[in-house]
Amino acid sequence: MASEQAQNYGCLPEPWDIRNMRFHHGKTWACHSDPTKPCIGGLEFLKERNEPYKIIDTVLLTLDDDWSKFVQPVPNEH
Repeated sequence: MASEQAQNYGCLPEPWDIRNMRFHHGKTWACHSDPTKPCIGGLEFLKERNEPYKIIDTVLLTLDDDWSKFVQPVPNEH
């Protein structure tokens, strides 16, 4: 897949990064080919783990955003 190749180059976040965006920050990653839609692969990754996946912030993160600040867990989060 093109998205997996881009992840390997470091151009796109990996599934665990997308998980952290939603789980810790309430943000959803946009589809790499249509940034107006959520990344279906990311949502499926969350669903498979029974973690929150519903979009709560309609402003999706894209390559134009500094998404790196949303991939780490929040310090002292319980």
